[in-house]
Amino acid sequence: MLAAHPSWRYRKIMFNEFVFVGPPGDPARIAQASSLEEVLRRLVASRVGFVSRGDRSGTHEREQALWALAGVRLTGEALLTSGAGMAVALRQAADRQAYTLADRATFDQLASQLALHIVFKGDGRLINSYA
Repeated sequence: MLAAHPSWRYRKIMFNEFVFVGPPGDPARIAQASSLEEVLRRLVASRVGFVSRGDRSGTHEREQALWALAGVRLTGEALLTSGAGMAVALRQAADRQAYTLADRATFDQLASQLALHIVFKGDGRLINSYA
């Protein structure tokens, strides 16, 4: 896209972090995972439930890239497709005692209203830069 606009300049202006959030008790034991790939493998093995935004947003695109990176795919009843924004997906995850990938800013804003907590964070591949 930048090549088509030679007067545009690429500059990072801020960043956010993606985090995996899940229900109290962490039934899939995501917090014990030693890597991002293990997080995704544990989600598949647990069949607990995962809410995907499913809306072609940047968060959904990152989620799809992470599944591909781990070489696993969640299917069937364990995969709940929201088709809505982050706040709705977080509320659905809380209601269904499921996991989801969330941007940290939105989760922090809504955390007091949700029965969810951060179970995995800090991997460099979860950084979301804005430019």
